Amino acid sequence: MAGSEGLLVLAEAEVYESESREKVARALQNVFGSTTVEINLGERTIRATCKGNACLQRLKFEARTQRIRAALRRLLSEHVNEGATWVYLNKQAAYAGRLVPCEVENESPLGPIKLTLIYEGDIKKIIEELTA
Repeated sequence: MAGSEGLLVLAEAEVYESESREKVARALQNVFGSTTVEINLGERTIRATCKGNACLQRLKFEARTQRIRAALRRLLSEHVNEGATWVYLNKQAAYAGRLVPCEVENESPLGPIKLTLIYEGDIKKIIEELTA
């Protein structure tokens, strides 16, 4: 994705008592594919951060192969706010290696992964490139 050097991607998920922290961390890593991410294991929340366009390559691939580009574009566009946007992803699907957007938080039984995109430029251009 051209011109996305100022892009920061954050993924975070709450860890429930019935869940393995390692499995939740793996689900977050799966959002980014083979891209190196920094994972912070908090007490109840795990966060992963990644910088640059490589962070979204897995999501872009999944959007194409699953034919969810229009839904992903709509959800990201609904949440645009001052250079940032976000979308929920199903945590269990992410653990299994699939990225499935959620309309609402409770659509993912064990809570979702919240994926936030922060961009120094026009975030709408990132959304368009991601869902093209």
